[in-house]
Amino acid sequence: MRILIVDDDRGIVGALRNILEFEGIEVAAVNDGLAGLEYLHVQPLPDLVLLDLFMPCLSGREFLERLADQARFRNLPVVIMTAASGGDLIPPPGSYLSLLRKPFDLDELMEVVDRARR
Repeated sequence: MRILIVDDDRGIVGALRNILEFEGIEVAAVNDGLAGLEYLHVQPLPDLVLLDLFMPCLSGREFLERLADQARFRNLPVVIMTAASGGDLIPPPGSYLSLLRKPFDLDELMEVVDRARR
């Protein structure tokens, strides 16, 4: 399994990378939505994208909108990671596979990853 992490918080990226690689998962990471889109255009599609909502250059919401505009990416499973609590800040259901509220625990993360593996 391959996962792309799109998050500007190096601490979160490092922790996720360590956890996921320990589980035998291949991990790639970029620090904003624009870099995430560029990655998707030149690399083989990952099995799952872990996406932060609030980032520089291109937000997670804008990243999701751009994915929806391109047929190649429409079925790409995306899990949103956010500390936002306001419902209006979260993209509409159906545009992503699942939502992880930060801080999330290891069991919650692995449950979402396992769901994407099926």
